[in-house]
Amino acid sequence: MERGADYVFGAAWMRYIKPLEGCDVALCVGAHAMAGTADGILCHTVSSELWHSCRINETYVGETGLCAAVCGHWGVPVAFVSGDEAVCREATALLGDGVVTAAVKESLGRFAARNLALNDACDLIEAKVTQALT
Repeated sequence: MERGADYVFGAAWMRYIKPLEGCDVALCVGAHAMAGTADGILCHTVSSELWHSCRINETYVGETGLCAAVCGHWGVPVAFVSGDEAVCREATALLGDGVVTAAVKESLGRFAARNLALNDACDLIEAKVTQALT
């Protein structure tokens, strides 16, 4: 976790929007593919127990799409998404080629993954975030 940043824990999912005030872009780090994604590691839509699917204007979305919609309402585009290969694919399909992604793991099944080493994943995320912000 980055020194000097503020972190909010325990707030209801996507209901604490105060951090969006004055932001230029949003970065979704550690996202998951929507429920039902064949190669999505721990895929879910908001909660694996309460939600299975969600649509916005007839387009199925998962947490990336819901975050993008909330952020977009406040004029904050999503510039970066990291997670497994499936969520990176999902983000590009939904948000277009302008979103930068970093796949830090590959699915071996819903509950198993081949992961980059922690330092390699951090380096990739940092490089891709720099790309997204420039």
